[in-house]
Amino acid sequence: MKRLPQVVIVGTGILSIGLGTVTDFSYVTGNSRDSRAIAQSGYNPPPDVQSAPGNRSQGGRRTIDNCPTKKDEVTALVPETAGNVLGYTVSDHPTLWFYIPFGKERFPKFSFALRLQEESSSKSFKSVLEKPLLVELPSSPGFTAVQIPANLVKIGNRYRWSFQFVCNGEEADGPRGWIERIAKPSALAQVGKLPPVAQADRYIQEKIWYDALTVLGNQRLANPNDQAASDYWSKLLKDIGLDNLANLSSSEKAKAVYEPK
Repeated sequence: MKRLPQVVIVGTGILSIGLGTVTDFSYVTGNSRDSRAIAQSGYNPPPDVQSAPGNRSQGGRRTIDNCPTKKDEVTALVPETAGNVLGYTVSDHPTLWFYIPFGKERFPKFSFALRLQEESSSKSFKSVLEKPLLVELPSSPGFTAVQIPANLVKIGNRYRWSFQFVCNGEEADGPRGWIERIAKPSALAQVGKLPPVAQADRYIQEKIWYDALTVLGNQRLANPNDQAASDYWSKLLKDIGLDNLANLSSSEKAKAVYEPK
């Protein structure tokens, strides 16, 4: 197994960290009363979901002291269709969401390493991260989010992401899937002016999974009492077959570091 360079985890909040810049990611706000009347569209996968092999759930590979085992499955909150794992985004710094069934107290020497590769027209791959994005394990079980650094994901391109488990300096495969950035449809020109649930509904109508989930996830963190956002979050997870996670509420903002040089 590969050994990764030791890094220092910095900051608090869900972080976008790249090229030495740290920014607060908790930017979605809204009034729950305004969002309750919004329709909640169901999710349908994009038409080109084929040829995107992946695995959204994965446990540890080996039995190592103080490390996760195969029973400790980490689940990426992304659609999976016949072994294909693909979602759209319109963001230049999209966010991946995961459910982690354990916390730092149980596995103090555990972290994640996110790798991101761009697919070329010849079906070859090149890394777009000079070094893996290292993510610290939250303190307790729950949902967590990892934001890809800005200006790496280009419109019209498809990217293969993979999470590796890092424990005691060793690495094992975790969940893996795909993200494709598309141009923002004209129907979304004013989406940022809408309440969170309405934003998410517009994204879902355009089959833009990652951004819809991020709007709802951030709203749940910023305003846990927004029942409409929680209900829509639960509905979307059920739409993609994650019924066992749909009604869980525990979440914590991730800590991450990206040191390209």
